[in-house]
Amino acid sequence: MKYNYTNGSRLINPEIPLTIKYFGDTKFQDLEKVDKNYIKTILRPYNQLKLKNLLAYTKTNVNPEYETFLFLSSQKEGNDSLRLLSVDSTRLSLIYKLQKDDQSLFMLMQAMNDNKGLKSMLKDGADIMNSVSFRIDSTNALSYADVFNQVRKDINYLSATKTLIDAPVSDSLQQQWMQFQYLATINSFMQNNPTQDSLIQQYERKRIDKQSEMLSKLDTTKVFYGDAVIDKILSEAKHTRVVMVNENHWYPKHRIFTTSLLKDLKEIGYTHLALEALTNPLQASKINETRPYPTLNSGYYIQEAYFAHLVRKAAALGFKLVSYENQDPKINRELGQAQQLMEILADPNAKVLVHAGIDHILESPTENGKRMATLFKEMSSIDPLSINQVEFVGDSSHELSLIPFELIKGQTKKINDYYLINHIKPSLEKVYPEKDFQITATITPKSNPALVKFYNQEEYSIYKENAVPILNIYSTSDRLTVNLPRGMYKVVIYNPDRKQNSHSFNTK
Repeated sequence: MKYNYTNGSRLINPEIPLTIKYFGDTKFQDLEKVDKNYIKTILRPYNQLKLKNLLAYTKTNVNPEYETFLFLSSQKEGNDSLRLLSVDSTRLSLIYKLQKDDQSLFMLMQAMNDNKGLKSMLKDGADIMNSVSFRIDSTNALSYADVFNQVRKDINYLSATKTLIDAPVSDSLQQQWMQFQYLATINSFMQNNPTQDSLIQQYERKRIDKQSEMLSKLDTTKVFYGDAVIDKILSEAKHTRVVMVNENHWYPKHRIFTTSLLKDLKEIGYTHLALEALTNPLQASKINETRPYPTLNSGYYIQEAYFAHLVRKAAALGFKLVSYENQDPKINRELGQAQQLMEILADPNAKVLVHAGIDHILESPTENGKRMATLFKEMSSIDPLSINQVEFVGDSSHELSLIPFELIKGQTKKINDYYLINHIKPSLEKVYPEKDFQITATITPKSNPALVKFYNQEEYSIYKENAVPILNIYSTSDRLTVNLPRGMYKVVIYNPDRKQNSHSFNTK
């Protein structure tokens, strides 16, 4: 139903308005994909329940297992009340009805998988129906976090973007910022994307204005540009066992920069690539031992094509990939990350390239406390080489500009060793300079706009759309021309509403 949003076990519909809290093991079913004939069969004995009024359908996956069907109709039927209408011990089902003003809300619960626990279902049903509110206020209002939770697994980024833009979230500065972050992240997954270009221009405009005076006063003779950036980083990386690079989650170019360091760092003895974005050690071991590439299960940000290329190249070069995200909810996240890195370095031969999010690589305490890099230094007595490519966006003609921290006026303590202004333009040629790109693929999307996903054929044949594309292109053209390395590819095309078509081709 339009305007249905879920966050964990909570259903929010600001159009009605209505919120309802289910139990933690509840899984909401997609009403567009459920078997309508199955539901009609379930409803046959219940004349008051109509498929057209179905608002939500859920299943639990922990005992007692049951499914619930929520129906809403606009009619005045007696006084406001919550009633148990029926209990059917033969069908192992029950119906609750909540009357509020002119809204009649029915919930049908039916046991699944040999569940005989009508008593437990009665209690759960009462708790669920007692959680219903026909009022939206500051305590239960829809947020962009709710909306993002709804679309985070949608690999049709056009559709996810539309949902985030159209969502009826109450306006506030906090919600505007949240919407921007989610839109910028999702749209960063699509290359040649005017929506993303507009978002980034909006984000960078204020930062450039704020930073321009400071950057104009730099002693440029002490700034490193172009190839000298890599040379400087390598020369310093030889004197430590840990290099830390951060990223802003809506900049693919940040991942490309880290990718550009891999080959040279490997040659000087670096052994591990530690990724905050890798979901857990199991996902890391699959890449290390089973397949040298990620899937969508590897981590949310890794579904972005250039992050996936970072993983592929590291695996191909012989790096051991490590998930160092904190897995223990009982301890501080920053401390947990630092402890995970300490475990890697228990091997005296280990040298680690760490790719982290935003502030985790700050080497001095902030007003918000100590971050991962600060705690790691205290625990290990290792001074990591830290390169911050998030702090400055700058306005520069150079593709890369590396600024030593001491050149920034007003710094009283070392936050990071270097600040990098990154103007890399994302492209496959940038990631794979060693490959032959003489072959051109021409695709004919049949919608405007279209999302065109290019998959490695071998990866797609195994994991289908759980594979990570080598490229996602936002297209507004009837004919899309893309240069690709020689190989076999699967192309899948989406319009904002659905998957449109797919085909394979060979550029060998």
